[in-house]
Amino acid sequence: MKKILVPIDFSDVTDSVMENAKLFAKLFGAELKIIHVVTPLPKEVRNKVQAGRNAFELEEMNTALIGPLNYEVIRDELATELRNERRKMFEIKQKLSNEKVKAKTFILEGNVSKIILSQIEEYVPDMIVMGSHGHGYLMKTLLGSVTMFVLKNVKCPVIIIPSKA
Repeated sequence: MKKILVPIDFSDVTDSVMENAKLFAKLFGAELKIIHVVTPLPKEVRNKVQAGRNAFELEEMNTALIGPLNYEVIRDELATELRNERRKMFEIKQKLSNEKVKAKTFILEGNVSKIILSQIEEYVPDMIVMGSHGHGYLMKTLLGSVTMFVLKNVKCPVIIIPSKA
């Protein structure tokens, strides 16, 4: 076992996921590939944020979709959130490096389930360590579950770390 994929979302289960992944990495001398997936902005918002003040043709549609928020505020909040996520990923990598655990960290954008599946196909891990939020049957029925999606679509072992809740 040489490669372990670790999808994280910075929820309350992330610390436990990382501790378990680190233990497996040390036990097997494996490398960790830690990924965090950012959901993309809706197209209408993305167009407005990218175009800035010059996107007059989208103004009415976007205002109706997201309310009277100032687009510069949205852009700045998103940038701040991304910087915080990058800082957290850097801290995770530094901590693992200090403990002599090989790790690579990535922030990716897209549909969480699809990105995780593409990373599994690309990286071909020997194991996956990920968290489960335990939202219950109704939530899984209505929204689906990233964990269930991964379990149904992979052939390698998956270690699921339950949330504290």
